[in-house]
Amino acid sequence: MRLKRVWPTYVRFVCFRIVAGKRRTRLGIFQAIQFAEDNDASPSWSLNEIRDLSEWFRHNLPAPPMAGRNHAPDQNSPISWYKSAAKDHIHRSYQLKDALKACGVHIDVITTSSPGFITYEDEYQIFATPHGHTQT
Repeated sequence: MRLKRVWPTYVRFVCFRIVAGKRRTRLGIFQAIQFAEDNDASPSWSLNEIRDLSEWFRHNLPAPPMAGRNHAPDQNSPISWYKSAAKDHIHRSYQLKDALKACGVHIDVITTSSPGFITYEDEYQIFATPHGHTQT
């Protein structure tokens, strides 16, 4: 009897945007917050929800050493993925997705079992440099 190997699944919340006049890029959900804040038509309740959730993430999601870069990801930039076991973080990201939607910012949820070369890992997330056709 052959055992089938089970690969972990990683989850990413992304936003399609044209960055610096270049091709469409998938930005992470936290980078998408700026679009909601810049939208004059964003409802105040959703901006408050976004701020509250952002504060929760600041206290409950470790910042990896390479965090704080404010540029758009390129093919060599590590991107973040939640581990599927990070249930609370994923749930709150869905709440953030809903609040961003009310501000006109569409977020997609993608999954993979092959995120690329892992450059950072903690209890809740990994950062991986994409390889081949991995979604960014």
